[in-house]
Amino acid sequence: MSNNTFRVTRTTAVGLAAVAALGLSLTACSGDNGSTVTPATVTVTQGADATASTSASGSAAATATDSASGSTSQGSVDATAAITTALDHVVDAFVVEVDDEDGRYWEVTVATADGQGIEVTIDQSSGDVLSERNVTLDSWQKDAPSVTAEDAVSAALAAQSGQLESLDLDREGGQVVWEVKVVDGGDEWDLWIDPSTGEVLRSERDD
Repeated sequence: MSNNTFRVTRTTAVGLAAVAALGLSLTACSGDNGSTVTPATVTVTQGADATASTSASGSAAATATDSASGSTSQGSVDATAAITTALDHVVDAFVVEVDDEDGRYWEVTVATADGQGIEVTIDQSSGDVLSERNVTLDSWQKDAPSVTAEDAVSAALAAQSGQLESLDLDREGGQVVWEVKVVDGGDEWDLWIDPSTGEVLRSERDD
C-alpha cells in the first residue's frame, strides 16, 4: 500500500478527528494482509480566520500604543499646502488663522479684500475643499500683515520642530502677533511671531 499524505486546513476539530480515524483504519488493514504501511503524515496549515485574527490583534495593539502616547498623526496635506489651497479657493484674500482638527481636516480662515471672513475646511488626506462658511473677523485681522501666514509657519517650525496645530493672527498685550502652537511628540509649544519682521518674540512649552 502506498504512502498516504493528508493536508488539512485547521478549521474544525472534526477534520483532525477524521484523519486520525483514517490512520487507524490503514493500520488495521496492514495487520490483515501482512504488508507494511508507512504512518500517514498530517500537515496542518493556518487558515484565513487565524491569520485575520492575528492581523486584527496586531492592529489593535498598534492603535492602543498610539492612543497611549497621545500622538495625533496628520494627513499628507500639511499646513502650508492647506494655506495654498485656501488662497486658490478664495481669490484676493489672505490667511489669518489655521487650525488642525484632529489630524483629519484643516480649517483655514481667510480675510477678503472687503474685510469679510471665510473659513475653508480642507481634507488632510486628499487636499480637497470640503466646505466653507462666513465667519466674523477681529478688527486687527482685516489688515494684511507683512509676514504672511505661510512665512509665520516656516518661522515657527524653524524655531521649534514638530507639527503645526494652530496659527492665529492675534493681539497680545496690545501688540498684533502671529500666535503659533506646535506639537512635538507629547510636548506643546506656543510661539509668538512679529507679523512685521518674522522674528520669534517668545516661545513657551505648555505644562
